[in-house]
Amino acid sequence: SAPPPPLPPPPPQGGARLEVVQEDLDKAFKGFVPAAAASARLAASAVAWADVGGLREAKEGLRGLLELPARYRRLYARAPVRLPTGAIIFGPPGCGKTLLAGAVARECGLNFISVKGPEVLDKYIGASEQAVRELFANAAAAAPSVLFFDEFEAVAPRRGGDNTGVTDRVVNQLLTFLDGVEGRAGVYCLAATSRPDLVDPALLRPGRLDRQIYCGFPEAEERLDILKALTRKMVLDDDDGTASKALEEIALSSQCTNFTGADLQGIVNTAQLSAIHEVLEKMTAKSENGSGPNSKSPGADAAAAAGGAPPAVGARHLRAALAEARPSVGAEDRRAFLGIYRKFQQSRKANFKTASSSDDGLLRTALK
Repeated sequence: SAPPPPLPPPPPQGGARLEVVQEDLDKAFKGFVPAAAASARLAASAVAWADVGGLREAKEGLRGLLELPARYRRLYARAPVRLPTGAIIFGPPGCGKTLLAGAVARECGLNFISVKGPEVLDKYIGASEQAVRELFANAAAAAPSVLFFDEFEAVAPRRGGDNTGVTDRVVNQLLTFLDGVEGRAGVYCLAATSRPDLVDPALLRPGRLDRQIYCGFPEAEERLDILKALTRKMVLDDDDGTASKALEEIALSSQCTNFTGADLQGIVNTAQLSAIHEVLEKMTAKSENGSGPNSKSPGADAAAAAGGAPPAVGARHLRAALAEARPSVGAEDRRAFLGIYRKFQQSRKANFKTASSSDDGLLRTALK
């Protein structure tokens, strides 16, 4: 039988012609997950560059590695060279390694797959290697993507030191994928560690994780940049400029010499909680005193809390939080970490410059 005649096109509404523009396509692609990447454990990073204070050299190093090749993939694909697609991010705990990896993935528009190093290891024979294969398969399905290994020294230590041989086989599997034997077009591999000297050196050779990005202790200018980034979305009681001055005092304080970015985050969090508790105390006092002549008004902060606005953080909250703060990395640990990183860089035969005297003449720059 003859096929039915085609249906006439629907009349345009209001006489206007329907047309798909680039804006419609952008909205459709936003949040779209391809079927091949449905099984991948994608982690949508909520961290933007503006949320990462300091670390200027580390940012430049990662942007040079990821941003331009991701943005101009076709141009780079025509070049008869193999581009670096891996880097190891190292530095003391709490200095922003994980934060930086998530931010660069979002900045470059890449899918982000994050895994803790110990999550890969399994007590059953062959299960750890299978986990590595699945990770790279998921990353390839979600390409262009960033596969990020946190606590990398736990999953890829120097071979020969494990009696069970599990980590040795995992390292061999990682080498297979990093060498491109299995093919990983559009997959960038980042690894973070506070002990790069414990990572198997074979993983750091050219063509693998050959870029070294250092996230070190912030100095005064970087501490102020970090504090501004941390308080960017907070409500500061800064009409008279006292809150901004308090931030500068914290950044310049000798007490913060050994503070990491995580320690500064702790100061900001403590200050915000103090402001909240202050408002709650005022509201409690008003409730207990009732409406008598001696009752105290909860003030603007209580009204703001009732209206849903966060309580304003003032200079007194910030200074009180600083008085309670303690560095998570002591002076001796700092010297030990910097000594480890200096030896690591020397072993990599990289050019480096020494830092200020506050670092005891030890290394503090990002490798490029």
